[in-house]
Amino acid sequence: MFEKKLLELSQKKILTGTVHTCIGQELIPVVLMQSLTTKDYIFSNHRCHGHYLAMFDDYEGLAYELMSSEKGICLGLGGSQHLHRKNFFSSGIQGSMLGISLGLAFSLKEQKLKNIAISFIGDGTLGQGSVYEVFNLASKWNLPLLIVIEDNHYAQSTSQNQTLAGSIQKRSKSFDIKYIKSDSNDIKNLAESSKKAIDYVRDTCKPCIIHINTYRLSPHSKGDDFRDKNEVELNLNNDKLQKYIQTLDEKIIINLQKTIDLLFDKPMFPFTGSLIIEDEKIYINKNKKLYKKHSTGIIRKDINNALHNLFSSNSDLVMWGEDIEDPYGGAFKISQGL
Repeated sequence: MFEKKLLELSQKKILTGTVHTCIGQELIPVVLMQSLTTKDYIFSNHRCHGHYLAMFDDYEGLAYELMSSEKGICLGLGGSQHLHRKNFFSSGIQGSMLGISLGLAFSLKEQKLKNIAISFIGDGTLGQGSVYEVFNLASKWNLPLLIVIEDNHYAQSTSQNQTLAGSIQKRSKSFDIKYIKSDSNDIKNLAESSKKAIDYVRDTCKPCIIHINTYRLSPHSKGDDFRDKNEVELNLNNDKLQKYIQTLDEKIIINLQKTIDLLFDKPMFPFTGSLIIEDEKIYINKNKKLYKKHSTGIIRKDINNALHNLFSSNSDLVMWGEDIEDPYGGAFKISQGL
């Protein structure tokens, strides 16, 4: 109901900007969150509303954020796709958060913590090369990363049948990553599979892919749906949550709808002030004067010297890459001597 209201407000031009609903996929994060702890980290994507609500049950904060209000989760500046609260992060760039979740998983392992990182991606994101870099490093370094693939069979408007060669399971196998399959319409299996996957990552400190078959009942965004209507209707009729809603007393439905309507009837003043960035206080590194004083006049040497200074003063820093090991230190010797 919440996201249907978003689509309604979008059509009326009351809600501006993009919005990607998860209608049809709602049960996945709700079930999965039951096996997580408050110290685990969630990394989401452009279709993040359901993930956020399953974690915080904060409809009001999300509503304010989507309406560009200062009372929103991120002062109304993040909007629909870019949310952050405590251990929750989302970004609209496909596959972008997967690499960040890998880094966080690396940090958790280095600190010998039992917390894990969970990254939600869709089947459409499997076309991103960075995804396989993450698969490779997560497996090679045995990192506590759970990758949740919400397979709704479409990348925006393009059917998976048109683009995806091979199988998702074999992709997992090729990187020696544990693979678990489930379905969002089989709630019991989804709960058991989610717990199994989470426990595996937590207990073994190794990555796991849980591949969940699902279906997006709403458009990709606000109104761009060109799928076969019979296909959508078939999945709508088979959707477990929709079937459950049909069993509810009409009074319950009416009261729920009133609650949602009242939520958006509140005064939601957009952010109209000026966001002043104080460069001197925020963005200038405290070591800027030090680097200026010791400049050699050769940029690559200055960068190398700066890296030496940083690594000598912070034992938590890590540099990843290829051909960066000493004595080679990269083609331009940026990391030489580190």
